[in-house]
Amino acid sequence: MTGQTFEDLRALIGRRESSPDAPDDSVPARPRAPLDAAGRAALQQALRLLSVRGYATAELRRRLLRRHEADAVDGALRSLEGTSFLDDAAWAASYVGGMRGRERSSAILRRDMAARGVDGAVAASALETHDDEVAALAVARRRAGSLRTVPAEVRARRLRDYLLRRGFSAGLAQRATAAALSEAFGTDD
Repeated sequence: MTGQTFEDLRALIGRRESSPDAPDDSVPARPRAPLDAAGRAALQQALRLLSVRGYATAELRRRLLRRHEADAVDGALRSLEGTSFLDDAAWAASYVGGMRGRERSSAILRRDMAARGVDGAVAASALETHDDEVAALAVARRRAGSLRTVPAEVRARRLRDYLLRRGFSAGLAQRATAAALSEAFGTDD
């Protein structure tokens, strides 16, 4: 969500609820078929969902289809096209740069984005800035501190397994484990 804030979204919700077919500034000027009552209801739900967190387009579509007909959902999504509230590239970049992205490998992030319906090219573009080595070492350093009470012979195994569950390769997990434990405890556990 770049360029527009949640306050903008709340204002958009208010404008759409008071005059659902009126043009607004956040949607580029283009011919748009007016939404019927079902389409307006789907749009209102979409805007409410988007005011809480960002969604990939396909993920939002699946969520809306739980309560609305496909035609209404399609109309609502069409009316959000071109806004930064429904931008898969921005969502993917935010996901990769967020807490989950910093703690997982690029393979896991790619799988998560595919499950949410993000196009492979968009996901690959978002992952260009993700460095698995930096992420693995940061996670290992953070996690090593919580292993103080664990016997020394168990620390390395637990930390390595933790990194493997987050999708890092075995070699990378081993290197990050050794570095983090050496920094935290001054040994080569």
